[in-house]
Amino acid sequence: MFSIGINECDPAKPRHDCEQICIDQSNGFTCTCKDGYRLMPNKKNCTDIDECAERTAQCEQTCDNTNGSFVCSCVKGFMLDPGNKTCSSNDLQTQCESLDCSYSCKESTQSSVECFCQSGYKLGDDAKSCVDENECHSENGGCAHICTNFDGGFNCSCTDGFQLLNDKKGCKPCLSGTWGKDCLRDCNCRDIDTVCNETSGCADCLDGFKGGDCHNDINECDSNPCDNHANCSNTIGTYKCVCHAGYTQYNSTVCEGMLLFYFVISSLYRYEL
Repeated sequence: MFSIGINECDPAKPRHDCEQICIDQSNGFTCTCKDGYRLMPNKKNCTDIDECAERTAQCEQTCDNTNGSFVCSCVKGFMLDPGNKTCSSNDLQTQCESLDCSYSCKESTQSSVECFCQSGYKLGDDAKSCVDENECHSENGGCAHICTNFDGGFNCSCTDGFQLLNDKKGCKPCLSGTWGKDCLRDCNCRDIDTVCNETSGCADCLDGFKGGDCHNDINECDSNPCDNHANCSNTIGTYKCVCHAGYTQYNSTVCEGMLLFYFVISSLYRYEL
């Protein structure tokens, strides 16, 4: 008997051991990691990327590694530029220290300074602390379909039947032969003449089958198609009614007893006389 593929990544019933992100595939699943993390050799767990040690952070002065990211800072007498990586000399450093900014401080005019936040955050009402900026509230974050906000950032995804473009914002339809979430499922319809829909898979299954690839047998016996004098036996793609002892098949779903058969034959005989 055929069965439809199981989504091991279903958050309601997870069947995977990925530490961070699970990507469902037609023949199983793969694990991946969030930005700032790297997949370990066991292909399941994730380890933090030390951007400072690997010199990918490009901090001009001081680099502090954090979980999944890093923070650039400047030595005393310098201030972090708006790009959050380079430093500029600033004799207003004392003013910055008095502001007690939660992230960093920059010169706003020739004689004053102000707090600012790293990318993905904005200043709170106190003009000192940084709170998450929901990029999805502004033009859907630039996402063509679905925008999902998270602390310090956001990501775009596509509806079923589409896959994300290289710009990580646009979406394009599934290529021929694929369908479903991120186009990760292959069209493998039981009936080769069936059209494969990019969203739901095989469009029209043969009688007795269902599912995205029409490989999932329908148990017709669940609807009790046989009469009270027969047992229903499900088979691949169909079913049959098996009459109880003392009963014979009248049609595909009805069984008749020998007494009823004798009564019908007798009635026909009298009618012909």
